[in-house]
Amino acid sequence: MAVVLTVFLVWFALRIRLDRGAPLLMRGGASMLIVLLGLQITLGAQIIWTFRKVAMTTGHVLVGALTLALAFTLTWLAHRDPINRLE
Repeated sequence: MAVVLTVFLVWFALRIRLDRGAPLLMRGGASMLIVLLGLQITLGAQIIWTFRKVAMTTGHVLVGALTLALAFTLTWLAHRDPINRLE
């Protein structure tokens, strides 16, 4: 599942970064998404290497929550205008 999410998040972030019509805030958020994803992978590996040390596990969960929140926010921003037109 981690590989599937990694591939999807990289694809999603690249689509935003390469979209010239995307606001600077969204492109910056896409870059931050890649940074958080790299940190998430590193912390996931650290969990295994440190035999589930509490600090590493907590950090992994926290970064996962931040990644989820950022991905949701970017998705909402990307679809905000079409949704507002439906009202």
